[in-house]
Amino acid sequence: MKKACILIVLTILLSCCACTQQTPVYEKSGFAMGSVVNVRIYGSENASMTAMNVMESINETDTLLSANLENAELYKLNESATGIAVDKKLFQLLGDCLSVCNTTGRVLDITIGAVSELWGFDTDSPALPDEKALQQALQTVDMDKLLLDEEKLTVAKQEGQKIDLGAFGKGIACSAALRELRGEFAPAILSVGGTILLYGNHPDEDHWTVGIRNPDGTANDYCATLALSVENSDDALFVSTSGNYEKTFEKDAKTYHHILDAKTGMPVENDIVSVTVVTDGGLISDALSTVLFIHGLSEETLTILENYKTEAVFICKDGSVLVSDGLADRITLTDKNRTLGDLEDTIGAAK
Repeated sequence: MKKACILIVLTILLSCCACTQQTPVYEKSGFAMGSVVNVRIYGSENASMTAMNVMESINETDTLLSANLENAELYKLNESATGIAVDKKLFQLLGDCLSVCNTTGRVLDITIGAVSELWGFDTDSPALPDEKALQQALQTVDMDKLLLDEEKLTVAKQEGQKIDLGAFGKGIACSAALRELRGEFAPAILSVGGTILLYGNHPDEDHWTVGIRNPDGTANDYCATLALSVENSDDALFVSTSGNYEKTFEKDAKTYHHILDAKTGMPVENDIVSVTVVTDGGLISDALSTVLFIHGLSEETLTILENYKTEAVFICKDGSVLVSDGLADRITLTDKNRTLGDLEDTIGAAK
């Protein structure tokens, strides 16, 4: 675990920060939400306290949204038979997550928890589920049966139904941390697993450089980089990546990954290896990287990108790297074995 943490932290440093560091920088690392957390704050005398507050906010989010921590609000909801009154923050976030599910084609369903639990991707021993158990768990996957009462702050669910916010959690944590960083008014970069927060602009460069992992390499290998900046010093960008090379195991010469189809309960199979999303909201960034991975190269993908004012990079199994228009002049390929293409044109040509 320590070796893995070191590799991930190194990855963050290489991919997100320019080599020139004239401005003093304070860095703090930790572990939360099942991932390495790394924050770097530039040119601030109060950076140590701010970084501590950032870490605390992420841990508080974990305590709210974890399906594994027994003291977490979500865990208590999942363990209840048919629902309970919940914390106001969790209630609001459940509403936000359901809204995203409903407006992106319902390919993402937060009531998939009983299914994802069978796979065990968040444990040390993931495994192929028993077919009968999988079919039973699929009977509980129906977001329409998750009922939120705003007046009482209660959540009612069908018996056996469990909620999984894994496609949203790290983005929510980054948004919570942003509130702490905005009080400091100092440029910063934060990473929580596959989601990165860029706050303000790099003090020594005209952009942040964010690496997109090469699926064929190690965690330190990149196939492309993005040059990203914000319009105003108090603005932020969120970058999230979902890939089929994360959380995997092999059984009978077949590799299984953690991005599940809510209808079948099986890992999604399409022409996509990873999707990287760039937008101005943490929850949206995290969720859309998964949603767009599931939709793949479809008209629905273009509609979602337009509706959410979001940009994306798709890495495909054929070696192509497809970029939405807003990132066309911000991407640089570093893997000469891959080809760069236009996302909109490629989807349009496939009609």
